[in-house]
Amino acid sequence: MTHRHLPLLLLGIVPFALGACVHVREATGDAVAWVRDALQTTVDAPLDRTVKATTKALKNLQFAEIAIKADALSGVATAKTARDEKIEITITSVTPVQTRIDIRVGAFGDKPVSQRILSEIQQELRD
Repeated sequence: MTHRHLPLLLLGIVPFALGACVHVREATGDAVAWVRDALQTTVDAPLDRTVKATTKALKNLQFAEIAIKADALSGVATAKTARDEKIEITITSVTPVQTRIDIRVGAFGDKPVSQRILSEIQQELRD
């Protein structure tokens, strides 16, 4: 490649780099992001309350084989859909009053089911 082609190469790369920066910025705060086949967001609730809301949400949605493991800093909730797809929800304390939730359904992610689970968790947190 000659030096003449370098500016064209850079022009092709810059939009992707800037787009990635914007996406990262949008994924912080109260936003919901779809990252690596998982739904990610941060809620304004402590970890223990979020774990309880997640457990109740999974029960409300009638998923099978619900299991919860949690300590003072993080937790993992697992369940199965009627189609035998694994649901894994990772719950991580960000601050004493904020918790990050990562929801993955199935091997490749199921966005509508993930969004429904998140909606149910948020409803439980409001109650």
